[in-house]
Amino acid sequence: MTESTSVDPARSRAISEPTFPHPTTRIFVTNLSEIGAMPIPQDKILHRATRSPRTHRIDRRLLQELGQFLYRIQPVRHDMLTNGSTEFESRIVSEHFNYLKQLTSDGVVILAGRTQNTDNSSFGIVLFNAETVEAAREIMSNDPAVKNKVFRAELFPYKMALFGPDNAK
Repeated sequence: MTESTSVDPARSRAISEPTFPHPTTRIFVTNLSEIGAMPIPQDKILHRATRSPRTHRIDRRLLQELGQFLYRIQPVRHDMLTNGSTEFESRIVSEHFNYLKQLTSDGVVILAGRTQNTDNSSFGIVLFNAETVEAAREIMSNDPAVKNKVFRAELFPYKMALFGPDNAK
């Protein structure tokens, strides 16, 4: 009897079929019980933003109740980081920044940034709140840099364990 070398679908699932506008965009879902983490119950995945007229920020107490996601982005053309961006790439990256800036102002994006290296391992992340995986996918796919194929993106379910907003410099 030969053993199967296929991945046990109960342990790990990857959606490898392109489900987003960009063919390299993928979602990975891992069975969290293997690492001792608990998935967020569906009834706890809500998008509730409490705004004060002054700050327009999400109430930090609600952060734990929201569904959180992270998308990782990388330039499709790696020379963009080493040799400079084209006029088109510069315009799209500017739109990307403004898109994330607006989502931050709306209380959706928690943080966004990129590594400072310029080799092929360079990447950026966007940590954000969304009600469902579908809503998270829509936020990611509407990012101008993903939509225009300047960046490729991967979406991950995420849960913040520690948050120190006063530690950011």
